[in-house]
Amino acid sequence: MCGIIGSLGNKQLLAKALATIKYRGKDNQAISSQGKGTFGHCLHAVVGIIPQPLKNKGLFTSNCEIYNWKELANQHQITAKNDADLIFQLLESNISTKTIINQLDGVFAFAYHNNDTITLARDLFGVKPLWYSTNPFAFASERKALETMQLRNIQELNPRTI
Repeated sequence: MCGIIGSLGNKQLLAKALATIKYRGKDNQAISSQGKGTFGHCLHAVVGIIPQPLKNKGLFTSNCEIYNWKELANQHQITAKNDADLIFQLLESNISTKTIINQLDGVFAFAYHNNDTITLARDLFGVKPLWYSTNPFAFASERKALETMQLRNIQELNPRTI
């Protein structure tokens, strides 16, 4: 279980909110920004310690367990270090989010920021939690992290939703 969080706002407030869910991953905690987006991640490593958020053309953070990630990496001719890295590289290659999700065998919640757009996605059954607020925009693995940021109108992203 990892902890993910992000916003289009105050980096210091996001760091405080990330601290409220730090128990979700003690292998590494990090915050990264790109453009208007700032993402945070608490890593609970299952397949190697690959710190997130991942950053290239876009910014990515996830809580995922993808069982077929090695097969998908071979199929797409990608050298991925783990399941999160695979999803990130697929998103960076401009394959549609829906196409990627349809290929994944596993559970996940992730956020990807690129070209002033943030995409949130959640697995079919909603195993991995994801909450969000729209004004101002922010998301997190746990509602209480968003409440720490004094956000209102917090909603759970429905399973099977992009």
